[in-house]
Amino acid sequence: SCGDYQDIQSMDELSKNPSCSSEISNEVHLNLGQIQTCFDVAHSFDPTVSGRVVVETYIESGVVFSTNVHMNTTGDSALGLCIERGIKNWYFPEYCSETAEFPFAFN
Repeated sequence: SCGDYQDIQSMDELSKNPSCSSEISNEVHLNLGQIQTCFDVAHSFDPTVSGRVVVETYIESGVVFSTNVHMNTTGDSALGLCIERGIKNWYFPEYCSETAEFPFAFN
């Protein structure tokens, strides 16, 4: 199953707007179902798929400007791409402009 989203220290370190970190975390938690769907699809093709996917995300004025799969230990590149595609459609408060890493664990 999709483990939870794991907040990591670098997210706060990279934050230009400290109040934005909780808003970002809230948006990620609201969209965990989307991440679970990506995992479910990957799991249907390979029941042994597990590991971590970390997506680096650049947010500009609340809009996801760019994403990059920074780490993927699952061995399933389609899983990383699915997560990355989903994140590109997320929205944050307009005052959020920062780089954040979103780590997801799967087992």
